Amino acid sequence: MLMAIEIGQVVHDFAIIMIVAGAMTISSIKLKQPMVIGYILAGMAIGPYTQPFNLILNIEVLTFLLKLG
Repeated sequence: MLMAIEIGQVVHDFAIIMIVAGAMTISSIKLKQPMVIGYILAGMAIGPYTQPFNLILNIEVLTFLLKLG
């Protein structure tokens, strides 16, 4: 499945995931909240069902990274 996906899409999606997770980590530290809350909010923001925008280009990349983790 992953062979049909271009490497640029994988790098783009992984970079978006890391940037959003990092931003949520920094904001949760500033608000003196556990980092787990920041990660949960990042997952909600990145998720494939977030409207009106999709940050992830290909859902298969997201499911691959989920299985990898």
